[in-house]
Amino acid sequence: HNPLKDPGTLLPFAERMDLCRALTAGHPRMLVSGIEEQYGLGTTYNSLRFLRENFPRTDFVFLAGLDNALSFHRWHRWRDILQLTALAYVIRPPVAELARRTPLRRQAGPDFTPIRAASRVLLAPGRVYGLLEGPVQDLA
Repeated sequence: HNPLKDPGTLLPFAERMDLCRALTAGHPRMLVSGIEEQYGLGTTYNSLRFLRENFPRTDFVFLAGLDNALSFHRWHRWRDILQLTALAYVIRPPVAELARRTPLRRQAGPDFTPIRAASRVLLAPGRVYGLLEGPVQDLA
């Protein structure tokens, strides 16, 4: 329920959940959840707080496409979100240069880490990661 996106351009919630489940099938450490809908949490900040409070021993990573990185500085309590979880964005060519100029990238400063497919890094809250040249999957 991203308020920065036109609701008319989004697939219905159930279809987006089904697509996400299909994309994560075979990845036992990834779980698709509709907690925002189920508990009426409303914002990403509230959802992350809920997850951290209810699953304190779990490390979460916010994974999204570059379109979210471009508007992230407009999200509710976006600076607090940065402290609650690691953020990882798929940066697809030819927009890598655009990604370097986003307000989120400038905010992250030296805490921004580009990751290539073969990289292994410890994803930590307070850091922003760019997953370079990831596969394209449109879930609008």
